[in-house]
Amino acid sequence: MTKARTEPGGRTARASTAPWRAPRSAPPRRLWEYDVERAEIVWQAFGEPDAALRAEVDRVTAFVRDELGDARGFSLDSPKSRAPRIAELRAG
Repeated sequence: MTKARTEPGGRTARASTAPWRAPRSAPPRRLWEYDVERAEIVWQAFGEPDAALRAEVDRVTAFVRDELGDARGFSLDSPKSRAPRIAELRAG
């Protein structure tokens, strides 16, 4: 989506509103969330996950659980605000 504006000389300039970015009012969509209550990453993959992907998810889960305690997508993110997205990811 672009917005057009007229510049001096009658030229039209377009400023991209970056359609691939989520609006400021909505948090970004991810393919994984960290569930603090269960201390696990809930995730989905585009294709069939292989052993290497599962091992990497397990490794990152351990890092988040043991070193960080939580993984926020943005500063106002909280376990409560992630609950609907976690449920959506679990449902597939």
